[in-house]
Amino acid sequence: MGWRPQAPAWAAAVLVGIGFLAAEAIVLGARIRDFDEGVYWQSFRALSRGETLFHSIFAPTPPAFYYALQPFYQMAPSLTSLRLGV
Repeated sequence: MGWRPQAPAWAAAVLVGIGFLAAEAIVLGARIRDFDEGVYWQSFRALSRGETLFHSIFAPTPPAFYYALQPFYQMAPSLTSLRLGV
């Protein structure tokens, strides 16, 4: 048979997960949390206007990051929608 953790280990993992989600939910609707959020937000705005990545848009992260989060921004163009995607 496979190894199964004790119930307290599962309970602790669930409590940590709930605590993490609660902490994220509290700051989800905050204004700009980090100094670089504005840079990413402007990059997504430019991408949605059809500008090209790494040409007219400065991108410090790989392109997969932008293309994975672009649907979240298209549904609701805001910092909150981008935070949900991350």
